[in-house]
Amino acid sequence: MQTRIQSLIQSTKLGEALPDAEYGSCFGRAIAAPPGRVWEALFDLRVSDLTVSKPLILARYPWRRLSKYPRLTDPGGVADPIHADPPRSACSGFVSRVWEPTQQRGPQFAGLDELRAFSEPGWLKLGMDMQLTELPGHRTYLQVATLCEPTDDVARARFRPYWAFIQPFSALIRLDLLAAVARRAAAARPVSLVGQPAADA
Repeated sequence: MQTRIQSLIQSTKLGEALPDAEYGSCFGRAIAAPPGRVWEALFDLRVSDLTVSKPLILARYPWRRLSKYPRLTDPGGVADPIHADPPRSACSGFVSRVWEPTQQRGPQFAGLDELRAFSEPGWLKLGMDMQLTELPGHRTYLQVATLCEPTDDVARARFRPYWAFIQPFSALIRLDLLAAVARRAAAARPVSLVGQPAADA
């Protein structure tokens, strides 16, 4: 397990901010659309696009917040990115006490450096790293990796049983996210990214 975590630390942008991560997961899917279209689908993804995992999101996050930030990647949303390199990679990053019923959040960060520098005891630093790799045949491999780094022994002791419980549900959400992006990308018309010709989208 730790070998896999180390591999994620070394191969993801999020790993630069969480070099001491102790927990993590990684899922991927080949999508029948080029990177630009997958990127647009990812950043336009909404909670309503999810299927089997939608009840889990609705149970974890207040409806008021989800209605205010309907896209998962909206500023303030569930997966608000603090780093983006379109159309290749993006990652969210925040600190939280996820083991609490209301999932108390810490300060917001403007970038990965701020996330890495945070060291206040009693918190979990975590995020989701999303990488898009172009494949032959106008396809894209979308990888979604999660890394979690407790800031001290107290946070580590509280997070360990939570992680053991939440892992299957976390996996379900990420697999559902990948499927939803694939559906949205397949249905979308080609669009151009800022600074890129439409033919690449």
